[in-house]
Amino acid sequence: MKRISKDSDPRILLISRHDSFTKLAVRYALLLKQYGWDVNLLILNPKLIPQRILSSVVDTLNNAAIPTVQASDVDIKKYDALFFLITGGILKKLAIDWSLQSPDRPFIISAYPGLIYQNVFDGFISRSLSDLILLPSEFDLQNYYKFCRRFDLTPVAVTSGFFSNSKFDCLEDVSKEDFVFSEQSVAPNTILERKYLSKKLVDFAKAIAPRKLYISQRVKEGEPALFKTKFSIVDGIESIGKPGNLIFTNRPALSLIRSGASSLTVSSTVGVEALEFTDRSYFIKDFGPSEQVGGDFFVDSGTYVSFEDLIKGKRPTVDLEWKRQHYELLYPEFINKVFLELIRSPQKYGIGNYAKVISEELATFPHSKIPSRKPTHKIRRWLFSLFTRS
Repeated sequence: MKRISKDSDPRILLISRHDSFTKLAVRYALLLKQYGWDVNLLILNPKLIPQRILSSVVDTLNNAAIPTVQASDVDIKKYDALFFLITGGILKKLAIDWSLQSPDRPFIISAYPGLIYQNVFDGFISRSLSDLILLPSEFDLQNYYKFCRRFDLTPVAVTSGFFSNSKFDCLEDVSKEDFVFSEQSVAPNTILERKYLSKKLVDFAKAIAPRKLYISQRVKEGEPALFKTKFSIVDGIESIGKPGNLIFTNRPALSLIRSGASSLTVSSTVGVEALEFTDRSYFIKDFGPSEQVGGDFFVDSGTYVSFEDLIKGKRPTVDLEWKRQHYELLYPEFINKVFLELIRSPQKYGIGNYAKVISEELATFPHSKIPSRKPTHKIRRWLFSLFTRS
């Protein structure tokens, strides 16, 4: 692959899929454009993104003169780097379709759209071809180092931090005594848990009346989503009887939080992003420290609390050391510097890491179009998930 000269604009293709990844891709695209990068964006399956979000994305890209490309037109050899903002499963497929295990491929960067839950390392395995991985926090980075030590991989990750959300407007009708609950599609996941959640939200709203409890909906009914919910908490709340101070809203949760409302979540990234504006961010522990709800991420936060305690009026504060390890703002200059250093490097460490992952038979990452027929494959994956919980 032809190397860039110091005087040329580095070329990068961002690849995204689904709404949360695509919104993050747009933010990185704007950042890199600001530093003189030649940026293109490929959105895989745009129909999977709610139309209201897709329209906003298209307008933002047009205003910034950032072109979008079609998958059928992509020639990866034209780019110095490929930046993947997609799920691990799709990255595995593209690794084959685009021959990303080849030494003459562009440099590969990958990132996450939010929190990384820690019980298994499937996400790290899926991104093992990456020459650079952006992780939100120091906590995530230390877990990544643990993964690399276990399988003798070369660490390629850095802590990127979270983008600032100060662009959100303040809302005059929101009080510091109000709360906003950030809904998620699958956390908690079972019908029984989601019915329980609905009841507790109603109980909590009654306890704080006349102050408001806003329910920030993840997606509108009928919109496409990465994960399908098994039971709508809107339906659950309506079936119980919605108090007058409980308000369903499509306004961004972070607008409400920046305006003064306290954050309430089971495990949403919003609860961590809220720390830019307030230490009144509470993580509900009623569903336990399971992988599904990422409880191990929040358990030492100081604000990992039960609904019952919140209903009784308990309002603990965020532990400052926990906050330091789990939250920081992204610095654009640092990201630009790291990206430039990457594409001027002689090493593509992801190729070596990928080879070790394959040799260890951590075969969530296929290396050919022929599926493995080894009868031990599922057993190996199960054992791997057990061993990596320590």
